[in-house]
Amino acid sequence: MRRATSTGCPPIAQSSSIATSAAKVLEGFSAIPVVGPALGAVAVAGLITAFIAAKVKAFQAASVQPTGSFFKGDLANNVSERGGYTGDGNPRQESKRLGNKSYEYHRQEYIIPHEPTKKHREFLEALHHDKLHTLTW
Repeated sequence: MRRATSTGCPPIAQSSSIATSAAKVLEGFSAIPVVGPALGAVAVAGLITAFIAAKVKAFQAASVQPTGSFFKGDLANNVSERGGYTGDGNPRQESKRLGNKSYEYHRQEYIIPHEPTKKHREFLEALHHDKLHTLTW
C-alpha cells in the first residue's frame, strides 16, 4: 500500500513534480547568458529548500497532540476550565484560543463541555436551531 501525504498525493508524485519544476526553472534561467545556469541553480536550491520546509511544517502540524481536555477540566492557556468562546474573527479560520485540541475548531464558535451540555441539552438544541421562543421558562 502506498503512503499518502497530508495533501493525499503520494510522495513519488510530489518528487516528480519537484523534479519537473526544477527542470523548468533551469530551462528558464538558461536563456540568460553567462550567469543564467548559476542563477538557475540558486533558484532550484531555493525551490527545494521551500519544499522541505513546507513538508517539515506539515509533519509538525500533523503530530500536534491535544494539550488539554474538556472532560478533565484542564485547558491550555488557562482560558477557561469549562470551554468558552473561541474568539472573534473569520469563522472559516481555525482558532487556537482554547489550546491545541485533537479536533479543529474555528473562530466565532462556543465550545461547551459534556457536563453543562448534558444538564442544559434542551436549551442548547433550541439555541442551535434558533428556536428559543419554543421553550417554556
